[in-house]
Formats: sequence, structure tokens, C-alpha cells
Amino acid sequence: MKKLILVAVAGLIAVNVSAAAPKAAKRMKLTEKENAALQMLTAMRVEQNMQRSFEMMKKMQLDVMTKMMKNVKDKEATLKIRGKVFDMISKELSWDKFKNDFIKIYADIYTLDEMHGLTDFFKSKTGQAFLDKSPLVQQRMMPLIQKKVMAMMPQVQQYTKECIAQEMKKAPAGTGPKCGCDTHDKGKNVK
Repeated sequence: MKKLILVAVAGLIAVNVSAAAPKAAKRMKLTEKENAALQMLTAMRVEQNMQRSFEMMKKMQLDVMTKMMKNVKDKEATLKIRGKVFDMISKELSWDKFKNDFIKIYADIYTLDEMHGLTDFFKSKTGQAFLDKSPLVQQRMMPLIQKKVMAMMPQVQQYTKECIAQEMKKAPAGTGPKCGCDTHDKGKNVK
């Protein structure tokens, strides 16, 4: 489900032109093409949209967790841990960690003319409207995607259950599937 959500989010990531892009290009010693990629990514508001997408995903996960947990004590502890985990993830998945890779990927895929054209588009009134409305599109798409994923979960669970049962039948008697721990992998039974 997380992968599906991330794909939808990534498909809608469009990221406000700032004066920082040319300065960043000079500091990073970018080629002309890489500088064009940075300009385009800045015009597309990639950094802001990455942050917004992550915050939306974080909120959705916290909402789901809150609904699932019955015990208040467990809920508080889990939410506290989850908050710290999200903070760690947000640092590792920050724009600063991805910026150079994004620049290289876009510079490798798009021509200089294409990047200039896209930058011009995203700076235009129509491009700005697209960027301004993309979060609304994303917001409306998320529940649809979640609904479809949740609807197919019973099938996925049933399929997984059947596959595990088939694998258990194939395994020699008493061995069971390998779980990675020393006790089970050495053939010892644990109760």
C-alpha cells in the first residue's frame, strides 16, 4: 500500500521559482544542462511538494494507527515512537539528500530545450495553476487509491495464506520455512 501511495504521490510531485537556484548551481559547479535541470526542478516546486507529500503520508499513517489501536497506553507509546521514526525518515528523505540525484536524472533524461520549455511552462500562469491545483488532485486521489488497495486486501491475504500453505506442504516434515533465526534454521523446534 505504501508503495502504491508513493507512486501516486511521485506522479503528482510538481515542485516556486526562487533566486536560490542560480546560487546553488554556482556552489555545486553544475554543467549547463544540470543547471537547467535545477532551474526546472525549482520551477516545479519539487522541494516543497516532497515535504508536503511526506507530511500527508505521515498524517494518513498516524490517522490509521490511531483508529487501529484500542489501548490508550499502547497508542501513546506507539505514536511517540512513530513520530521519532518519521522524523528520522524525513531527514533521510529530504530534498537535500535527493537534490543532486534528481538534477542528474533530469539532466540525463531531458534535453536542454525540453528543460527550458518545461521551466517556462511552470513559470507561466497555466503552469502555476497546475502546480497550485496539484495538491488538490493528489488529495482527492489518495482516498480512491486507498479504497482500491483496501478492497483488494482480502484477496492478497487469501493468496498469501494459500502460498504459505503450499510452501509448507513442499517443505520436508518438521523443517518448516526458514525464518532467519538460529533456532529454527538449525531444525530445532521452539514452542
